[in-house]
Amino acid sequence: MTYTCAIATPHALATAAASEAVADGGNALDAALAAAATLAVVYPHNTSVGGDLVALVRTPDGRVSCVNASGPAQADADRAADELIAADPGMREIFRPGGRPLTTGDTLRQDALATTLAELAAHGPATLYGGPLGARLSGVLGLDDLARFEVERTAPLSRAFRGHEVHTSPPNTHGFLLLQALGARGPLAAVFHRGIADRAAYLADPRFVPVDVDALLDPARQDLPEPAPAVSGRASGDTVAVVTADSDGLAVSLIQSLFHGFGSGVLDPSTGVLLHNRGSFFSLDPASPNVIAPGKRPAHTLMPVMVTKGGLLTWVAGTMGGKAQPQILTQVLLRLFEGAGPADPRSDGSAVVVHM
Repeated sequence: MTYTCAIATPHALATAAASEAVADGGNALDAALAAAATLAVVYPHNTSVGGDLVALVRTPDGRVSCVNASGPAQADADRAADELIAADPGMREIFRPGGRPLTTGDTLRQDALATTLAELAAHGPATLYGGPLGARLSGVLGLDDLARFEVERTAPLSRAFRGHEVHTSPPNTHGFLLLQALGARGPLAAVFHRGIADRAAYLADPRFVPVDVDALLDPARQDLPEPAPAVSGRASGDTVAVVTADSDGLAVSLIQSLFHGFGSGVLDPSTGVLLHNRGSFFSLDPASPNVIAPGKRPAHTLMPVMVTKGGLLTWVAGTMGGKAQPQILTQVLLRLFEGAGPADPRSDGSAVVVHM
């Protein structure tokens, strides 16, 4: 059988890079990584080497796992945080060269980032997480924090729906809102109203605070009093979704983000790395399960999705949208379950790949 790989990304150059990786002998994972690296260059307002990432990966043997690379708070984090510096020299150098903002037709040059990406390609993640690249970045992020960081690999959060298994990411992400909606009774608007309150009141890093997902997914909970809503960060930027699936059965749903537009607004000149500001989703209320603490991951909006049936891959999905990702993906999946195709122009534009 001829090897094929389906690819969807939000930028033509990222799709081209993923296609080139496959043409060079790569698989769906290579394609997803090539696309993600390219998006760090061509979509600098949405994603970066300094962004965060959550992904689902399905291997050819049918196993689906969640890769949670969302960044925790640094070791010296506390609730008495200062406001971010409004103007950053590294940002000005790249995005306002010569003192004026880039406009259509201008060339965006990121020489330090090019060096960083080449170093990562040559030496792997160890050069960042405690190595020479991390040492250069440690002027804005502690080298010890980088050295301690470990990607978490867990089982996905999965539930049966219409003869299929729907897989998404578990807490600290809000993937449970999608499963709430698919398994709920009553109008979706009311279901999401309750889910949003659940997210604000209960979602946190389960390594610090227990999150009872089974209780949150119990349809009977809809008859209980609503939890009081809590204040959380509001994103002004966007996210990138990359989905790939190859004919060997390997598939990836990768969601990566800076959270706000241009993230923290802090760009390290020595590496070209723009840092995210996902920490703004933390609470400063000591009674909140999502209160900031050293080494703690914030409640998170990134949520990759896969659907399988009988162990075989049916759909791989991902979307931009921040807090709206569960609503978008619910509508997309419901339409797919009802027989609509992913290229249906009435769908909402989310990235959806069908693996046949």
